[in-house]
Amino acid sequence: MAPPFNREAHALTDVEQIELIAALLNDKGQPVKIPLRGGSMRPWILSGDVICVEPLKQTPRPGMVVMVLFKDYLLVHRVIRVSRTGWVCTRGDASLRADPWHPPHEILGEVTQVGHRTGLTFGVSQPLVGRLAVQWSPFFGLGFAAVDLVRWVRRRLTA
Repeated sequence: MAPPFNREAHALTDVEQIELIAALLNDKGQPVKIPLRGGSMRPWILSGDVICVEPLKQTPRPGMVVMVLFKDYLLVHRVIRVSRTGWVCTRGDASLRADPWHPPHEILGEVTQVGHRTGLTFGVSQPLVGRLAVQWSPFFGLGFAAVDLVRWVRRRLTA
């Protein structure tokens, strides 16, 4: 009889998960579907949505949503600028500030589809959606910052 399965003993660490995703994208050229955590890409991508990341088929361009290996974690943000040398500047759609510049080798792939909890699936890197998001994301960021501030004040007042 086989020993019982121990989930903790067989779970991948964050670093192992990152290495596996990078290997599938870069070495095997296979798309990867993973659930997203975090709210930096609101309103286009929500925490809990499943994203499909495919290997890059072209040079990143403004408006494209990419997965970046940043320090020791994965970041999914929209490209807002690309330098002549290929370095990429990204920002979350709900963020006010841009991220630091990323060298080309840190860009693991492009987010091509988002599966929402409701069952709706849509693309996020179409040229029109990307251009609109790049132009309007600072306003989304201000709006979400205002909502978060109101929630924080309400919690403080009711505590």
